[in-house]
Amino acid sequence: MIGQTISHYKILEKLGEGGMGVVYKAQDTTLDRIVAVKFLPHNVTASATDKERFLQEAKAAAMLNHPNICTIHSVEESGEEMFIVMEHVDGPTLRKKLPIQPTSDAVGYAIQIGEALQEAHAKGIVHRDIKADNVMLNSKNQIKVMDFGLAKLKGALKLTRSSSTVGTLGYMAPEQIQGKEADARSDIFAFGVLFYEMLTGRLPFRGEHQAAMMYSIVNEEPQPIQQFVPDIFPEIVHILDKALEKDPAERYHNIEDIVVDLRRMKKQTSRVMRSSAGISAVHQAASISTESIPPASRKPMMFAGAGALLLILGAAAWFLLGSSSAQLNANATIVPLEMGVAQYEYPGISRDGKWLVFPGSDAEGTWDIYLMYLENRDVKKITSERFDSPGPSALNASFSPDGGTIVYTRWRRGQKKFELATVNVLGGSSRVVALGGAIPTWNPAGDRIGFLRVGVPLVRSASGKMELWTVKSDGTDERLEFIDTLGGQGGGYSFGWSPDGGRIVFQRWSGRSHELVVHDLKNGNEKTLTHDNASIDEVRWADNGKIFFSSTKGGRYNIWMTDENGSLPQPVTRGEGPDMGVVVSSSGNRLVYRTAQQRTDLWRIRLDGSELVQLTKNGKVAPQLSNDIAPDGSHLYFTLQGERTTKIVRTDHDGNHMEVLVDEDKKFNLIGPRVSPNDRQIVFTEFTGLTDTNRIMVLPLDRSSQPRQISRGLVAYQWYDDQNVMVVRPTGTWLVDIVSRSERLFFKDSINALPVLNGKYLATVRLVYPAKSDLDVVYKLDSGGRWIPGSEKRFMNRDTLDSRSLSYDNDAFHYIDNANNVWRIDYLTGRRTKVSGFLSGMTPIGMKVRYDGREMLFVNSVQDSRITMLDGLFTK
Repeated sequence: MIGQTISHYKILEKLGEGGMGVVYKAQDTTLDRIVAVKFLPHNVTASATDKERFLQEAKAAAMLNHPNICTIHSVEESGEEMFIVMEHVDGPTLRKKLPIQPTSDAVGYAIQIGEALQEAHAKGIVHRDIKADNVMLNSKNQIKVMDFGLAKLKGALKLTRSSSTVGTLGYMAPEQIQGKEADARSDIFAFGVLFYEMLTGRLPFRGEHQAAMMYSIVNEEPQPIQQFVPDIFPEIVHILDKALEKDPAERYHNIEDIVVDLRRMKKQTSRVMRSSAGISAVHQAASISTESIPPASRKPMMFAGAGALLLILGAAAWFLLGSSSAQLNANATIVPLEMGVAQYEYPGISRDGKWLVFPGSDAEGTWDIYLMYLENRDVKKITSERFDSPGPSALNASFSPDGGTIVYTRWRRGQKKFELATVNVLGGSSRVVALGGAIPTWNPAGDRIGFLRVGVPLVRSASGKMELWTVKSDGTDERLEFIDTLGGQGGGYSFGWSPDGGRIVFQRWSGRSHELVVHDLKNGNEKTLTHDNASIDEVRWADNGKIFFSSTKGGRYNIWMTDENGSLPQPVTRGEGPDMGVVVSSSGNRLVYRTAQQRTDLWRIRLDGSELVQLTKNGKVAPQLSNDIAPDGSHLYFTLQGERTTKIVRTDHDGNHMEVLVDEDKKFNLIGPRVSPNDRQIVFTEFTGLTDTNRIMVLPLDRSSQPRQISRGLVAYQWYDDQNVMVVRPTGTWLVDIVSRSERLFFKDSINALPVLNGKYLATVRLVYPAKSDLDVVYKLDSGGRWIPGSEKRFMNRDTLDSRSLSYDNDAFHYIDNANNVWRIDYLTGRRTKVSGFLSGMTPIGMKVRYDGREMLFVNSVQDSRITMLDGLFTK
């Protein structure tokens, strides 16, 4: 064909050949320009339907006009030949440049590819075949993405069609391999594969043949990029992890978010990135753990030997704060604080950074508000409330801007709500300023107190969303400032005022993770600052414009810093964590945070008070919905949480002879187990946080088969009998047959149900409380085991119940109140009696009563906490 003229295109040389045809360099004799001409295989346009389909795709692609997209000039026919005339790119494909060094060049190319996809996706066009062969570099080192509009047709071909398919297969998203429709998220996955390949020169998924490659993409994690690029920037690892998520719902929502992350990283590389040696030093410095702290028996929740520890921590500060930062001070000091109380909650700090205020309790569990003068560490109590709840009944203390008044959240059992109160720093009587709110913080002007109401009990908002309210310090003029209509319920809340008081920064919960958002209180404009898909605990905005927050961005809760422009977050601490509850002085030069290690162990108690036994001592038992006891008491089932795995285990009645039943990589939490009435199988939930992706699993205890999925739902909460499981969803409660996997709607509400009183009644406990009904009832059952509508009898009104944890058995409902007493409520009479009061000094959660009511399992939670101060955070 070389030398021939097709239409008015003189063929000059062959440029390449692939599954979608042969490409030639040609001279456009009409316009006197060099172009590329791609001749399509005859089979592509053999039928009128395929031809029309191809033309529609090509016309759509021809509408794209972007400097990083190869321009399509026209689609033409000559005789039996159909061909595409496109821009000629005078350079190689990206394939010939792999791997790309330095890393900054790979990032720059990735940004250009992302911008090309962004343009196409905005026009509703999905490429479907992003790979190194379809990306070229021109003589100006500019990216050109090729073949938009062709891949959809190619995707209809079978995987075994041509030898080029194996290369294409390596970029395919799991949903494409599984035969599902490809969309923009499939392009994002392919982009992640290509970016990985640009950095390493190899694909993240490997296979010797097509079947092996397909299996790897669908089922296996990508090879850790650190194996090939040891000094890879951690931000790149995060971007790749999120782009290569197998579930499209877990990936980046759109390509624009990736481009934003890449641009911010490239912009701040010189200030944030570290060498592998620096990272190693950070891990060494962070190896100081709570195990080196003297036991609480010497001085409850305090640190002895602080002087010696300061020498070590001071030397480690350079690594913890980041040696390459142009703003953070490498010589900042790290100071552990002796709080002088048995327990304490998150502190507040005065604007000048000289005083701390914090809720704390004495050795008897009495909570009050305390002040600490940071210059000499002197501590004094300023309230004498004697709260009527032994738990952390005072929370979230905060100074007024002038330092003269404290506002804090406190709990009064009689109110059944949290309330906000103020007290003078010199002490005296407290004053209630608002009911049903939490997390109070004075605005910078000092004339109003901001606080939150959210979609959970005790601080419930009318909208069910996070609401920011303000009130004057005398409790008057309470008003709603804004509602976060975009955020989900749950997940934790906090906010910080901007220095001018006109905006706030807060964490928005998506249902799976948080992102920081700045909200303008005057015009409602918002800006998302982070795209980390992480959990955020607390956020504060300093007068120097820096925003500090506690985040799991690096894997564990640590303190990070950004600004209102959304600059790439910089790590402030890199310890073992969790570093949470961050507060900062107005200058940002003094920062205080709380580190708390939670130890959770399983205990068994006989409800006649004759026996109390600690069953585990590793401090890793999952605290909620995690344990069960066989009906005859012979076996115990519970979940252990590790750093990277969760395990469901079984032991005998005394906690001995531990057997691992399920051992999972920690992509999700294991909720359960729940053992069948015949003690032959367990049901558990692989919990991802989303109802449609949580998998309900059954495992025979004789190991005759592996765990198998029987349904999806919020959680598998209870066995109804030996063959049916109650599966709870937001739409109602369903009865699922574990053999046939057939389902029938059992309740229209999200209700947990258990046959009781020897199978004659059904006890129901609401898991999601409708606003108009908070009653828990029993129903009569007919001979077929179905509940009889209209037969209900109330045995408990949850609104009047002071409950920390609850369970129910054959004869009665049991719960633990906030004073750690165990109570029993008879199903039919509603009579309430105290079973025991012998859990004093413990924090029992996650209780489960044996079906015959003789004994109970519970998890006791103990926290080892410390408060740490970073001083001289910034260079002068």
